[in-house]
Amino acid sequence: MSSDVTSNPLVSDAALEVRGLRLGYGATEIVKGVDIAARRGAVTTIIGPNGSGKSTLIRGLAGLLRPLGGSIWLEGRDLTALPAVRRVAEGVGYVPQEANIFRNLGVAENLRLATEFVPGRQSSARERDEILALFPDLAVRGALAAGRLSGGQRQMLAMACALLARPSILLLDEPSAGLSPRLVAETMQTVREVCDRGVSILMIEQNVAAALPVSDQVVVLVAGRVRLQSAADRLLVDHNLHRLYLGEAA
Repeated sequence: MSSDVTSNPLVSDAALEVRGLRLGYGATEIVKGVDIAARRGAVTTIIGPNGSGKSTLIRGLAGLLRPLGGSIWLEGRDLTALPAVRRVAEGVGYVPQEANIFRNLGVAENLRLATEFVPGRQSSARERDEILALFPDLAVRGALAAGRLSGGQRQMLAMACALLARPSILLLDEPSAGLSPRLVAETMQTVREVCDRGVSILMIEQNVAAALPVSDQVVVLVAGRVRLQSAADRLLVDHNLHRLYLGEAA
């Protein structure tokens, strides 16, 4: 941990805590004073209608947007002012929805380069082999160009690259986007397995039906504000909440 990162314990079981976070582009504020506590050792899923600010929020948490206000804490350390690469070094992994791998490079080369420029997080060959054990489809495709992988395999490769930096929390932006129903199910199962191995997860997801069964917490974001923060199983079984926040067809 870097010596210039402020420590201040907040919610005792929070891996990532966001307080009063405001984000936007230019003079347009998209995320309007959000408070979120993503629990340690849990899958926290953020859902909401299109245009609610979900992607803006996760980009801000990853350090790709400068906050307009509020604070971001990881395990009690203030990351608010840190750029993206420093957040990775402090334990924030991020898998964007698109442009998340080098398509012209092989699988093995993607994994080797994943942590090459992250201070203190370079991976060893042994660590890369251990990560590949989580993704057996990738293990037999080391020399294959990443662009020739299926959509699900590319998503797995992006996740494997992020995990090589040994994050304490992994941010996922729409991991099921564009995948077939079978691959969606496999991706969600991998998300659950990664969490069960000790990495806290915060993901943005449009496929509510697929995401909630593997989630521990759910946050409903509407028009840049948190409307609900609840246990995922409560949202699944409470039909009034389900109808109110997800609609009849959810």
